[in-house]
Amino acid sequence: MFRRIVLLLAVLVLILLAITAVILFSARRSLLAGVTDLRLAQDRIQLVTAHSSLRSALGQVRGDILQSRSNFQSADDRLALVAPLVEHVGWVPQVGPEVAAAPHIAHAARRTTDGVLSLLDGLAPVARRWDATSGNGRVPALVTGLTFGRRNFERACTQFNQAEASRRALSADTYPAALASALHSLDDRLPRLQIFCRLLALAPALLGAERPASYLVVYQNSNELRATGGFIGSA
Repeated sequence: MFRRIVLLLAVLVLILLAITAVILFSARRSLLAGVTDLRLAQDRIQLVTAHSSLRSALGQVRGDILQSRSNFQSADDRLALVAPLVEHVGWVPQVGPEVAAAPHIAHAARRTTDGVLSLLDGLAPVARRWDATSGNGRVPALVTGLTFGRRNFERACTQFNQAEASRRALSADTYPAALASALHSLDDRLPRLQIFCRLLALAPALLGAERPASYLVVYQNSNELRATGGFIGSA
């Protein structure tokens, strides 16, 4: 009787490991597909010129990001099922660190693309007004568009902060080259996205959307030191 119980438990463990392996393989494939879609979006952004329709360009980029987000969401949802198990296998040689990091990586990637989509949604009113106006009329149109998109920019900041929290949950282990490259890219771009969303959220107030705003711009010459840093030569 005891041997049967042990055998049954062994079979159950093997089945669990097999299911986990399938989930990990599928999630890894989704993550790689998501990274490919992000590269397509980046290449598309580089093709935008001063004569391009801003609304059309943002729409095309959004399509790539949406596909990437779908892949990252798929990986995140699958890995959530096995996260309590795989997060404790970091000690396994070679594959352990990558497997243990997978749930955090998928969640960080998902939240990052969520934030980018929120940014694009916030920029949509700006793009519509920018394409519909020209000359001096573009500045008021820009301010109005940014005002309409402010809530999306604030949402993007929250999502980028969630992505940062998931990234910080990762240990400092040495990862395979492909994963290390992806993490380096995330570490490089995520802080920029956080700054960008904050600037966009603050832009309407800074540009006088709520009330008139005036700014004094001065140039200080550091070769002639003063208490403020240098002699004010022009304003």
